[in-house]
Amino acid sequence: MTSGYTRVKVGTDHPMADRNGYVMEHRLVMSQMLGRPLTEDEHVHHKNGDRSDNRPANLELWSGKKDPAGQRQIDIIKDLVLKLSSTDQQDLQNWLQDLLAEIVIEP
Repeated sequence: MTSGYTRVKVGTDHPMADRNGYVMEHRLVMSQMLGRPLTEDEHVHHKNGDRSDNRPANLELWSGKKDPAGQRQIDIIKDLVLKLSSTDQQDLQNWLQDLLAEIVIEP
């Protein structure tokens, strides 16, 4: 691993491999999802911030010269909710329902 990222040996003939034949796993998974190699300005973002969690559902393709640091707040919230016990999830759901009932949305 490098800085928390997992590397995969794919051979030097792979289009995304470094000179030693390795590809960062998150980039390889995204490439497989898209059915093509990633370009230099395409970056793969880990939604939950865990660089070793390379499940397709946790990966998001970003384009641009610079990859912004950090996580989106909604991704942090989603990850935290999934870690709650079922009782705490139910309490959160009840609280959100009460909160949303108080909000009046004008058309």
